[in-house]
Amino acid sequence: MPSGGIDHAPYDLESIFLFQPDIKKLTLEKIFASGNGFHGLLTDELLFQLVAELEKEQRRALLQKCKGISYSPLPSLLVGRDSELYKELLAIPELKHFHLDPLCGDPNSPGWTTLAKVALAAGYTPKDLAFSVNSHGFSWTGHLSNYYEQWVQRFAQLSSQDDAELKEIAAEGLKWTTAARDFERAREKLQAVEGWD
Repeated sequence: MPSGGIDHAPYDLESIFLFQPDIKKLTLEKIFASGNGFHGLLTDELLFQLVAELEKEQRRALLQKCKGISYSPLPSLLVGRDSELYKELLAIPELKHFHLDPLCGDPNSPGWTTLAKVALAAGYTPKDLAFSVNSHGFSWTGHLSNYYEQWVQRFAQLSSQDDAELKEIAAEGLKWTTAARDFERAREKLQAVEGWD
């Protein structure tokens, strides 16, 4: 039962954090103190809520504590779209397997191109960045060709940028998304004709 004048248990974490915001810091400290380097999918929303309102210096300090983590959305959540924090993430060799995580998602979303330029300056290739957008896996209902088509459209939109480096990322993205879409279209057509699962 929560203390501090709350006479009923809140229905969700958001309510707990609203009434007792200090719990966020304590929870993060316990997560790091546990030594557990794996944060599964069930903790994603919790971690998002824990870091959502942190100041930049707090995020910076926590980023340095992530060195023992093997799987977690935490480094990416701490960086967000902040290019300075992203440079710091890229400078931590122990977190190399997290370096491209902040670039997962639509390459046309606000701040993506800024982070992409930082990653290019750090030595990552346009091809690396083109594949990073889809690096967290996905859940999809319906034809997979439609899934890849939306990525084709996103990279086509990115290709309209005037910047040569962004055009190169877009070209690499169009290669893999177009190939994946066309492969799935052919498979779906065959399935429709032959009726196999």
